[in-house]
Amino acid sequence: MKRKIITFALFAGLSLVAASCQKENVVEQNISAEMAYINVNYSIDGVEMHVSFDDEASWRAFLYRMIALAEEGHRVSFGENGHEYGVTKETVTFVTGSHSEATEWSNTMVKKGYRVTVDFDEKTNTYTCVAIK
Repeated sequence: MKRKIITFALFAGLSLVAASCQKENVVEQNISAEMAYINVNYSIDGVEMHVSFDDEASWRAFLYRMIALAEEGHRVSFGENGHEYGVTKETVTFVTGSHSEATEWSNTMVKKGYRVTVDFDEKTNTYTCVAIK
C-alpha cells in the first residue's frame, strides 16, 4: 500500500512538472469592436431604469416612445449614462407644440450631456422640455 502511495505521489509530481514545461497556447478571442451607440439612464414616473442602444434607429425609436409616454401623462426623463446631472445647475427650457421638435431637441440635448425631462400639457397641447446639466 505504501508503495502505491509513493508511486502515485511521484507520478502526480512529475505530471505537474511536465505540464508546467509545456508551451502555452494563447487563444485570441475576437472581441467585438462595436460599442453601444448610446447608454441611457431614464425614469418613467420616478422609476429609474437603464438601456443601451446599438444604433441611431433604435435610439430614435426610444426617444419617440418617451415623448409619447409624456403625452399619455407620464413624467419622463432621460440622459446619457456616466454624466453627473445637477452639479452645475445649468438648465435650458424648450416649449413646443410639435412632437418631432420635442424629440429632436431632446436628442440634441442628451448628446450634449444634459438630462432631459419632458412634460405634456393636454390643455395647451404643448411639450415642456427641461434639460439639466
